[in-house]
Amino acid sequence: MRVHHAEFLKGEIGGGVSLNEMMNELKADAFVSTQRYAMVGEGNPDPRRAYMRRAEVELTPEGYRWLSERLDDAFAEHGWLPASVLAKLDWPK
Repeated sequence: MRVHHAEFLKGEIGGGVSLNEMMNELKADAFVSTQRYAMVGEGNPDPRRAYMRRAEVELTPEGYRWLSERLDDAFAEHGWLPASVLAKLDWPK
């Protein structure tokens, strides 16, 4: 699954959600590929290695929940960047 119709947090980057923190906490359970490698005992279950090789890694249900909960909290605290600001950004054609 790819990200479509992204929403942006209003505020400083420090108010965002850390992918690094997610990988620290969930370890191999962060991504589908690393979780599968950990279950079968083959391959590389390190989420950083997986992300370093392919930025399009798929989240596990645990990873999705972890990120969603923290994003909900961040949006509740900081709000969303308005569409009028997003419209001024340099989007690809």
